[in-house]
Amino acid sequence: MSADLGLENKVALVTGSASGIGEAIARRLASEGARVVIHGHPRQQAEADAIAKSIRDAGGTALAQLADIEDSANCAPLVEAVVAHFGRIDILVNNAAICARGGLEATDAAFFDKVIAIDLRAPLLLIRAAWPHFRAQGG
Repeated sequence: MSADLGLENKVALVTGSASGIGEAIARRLASEGARVVIHGHPRQQAEADAIAKSIRDAGGTALAQLADIEDSANCAPLVEAVVAHFGRIDILVNNAAICARGGLEATDAAFFDKVIAIDLRAPLLLIRAAWPHFRAQGG
């Protein structure tokens, strides 16, 4: 039996939740009563939709919302889409990330720029976009 985390009807955006650790986080939040937004890259439409559907089928509330957050212009609109759909955002889990595979020799500057964009810049921009909503809700 799990402790009541007080997540009933909270809205959670979990980036990178169309697979892996992010999916597990989103499923756990949903099991605790949170309304979750399954985020993935646009190429992950089928995966995000399937996860959102399985959460809904289990009695939860979930929405698939895709955005390429490597492009900084997509970060604030992602948060605004969550707020437009659910009327609020309470939780932001910056889970989306990529990493180099193959060591230093296989990591060129272009890939490193992509890592910085997804792993560092996007979380900053998502936090900045969500912050006014958190503050307005007393968080």
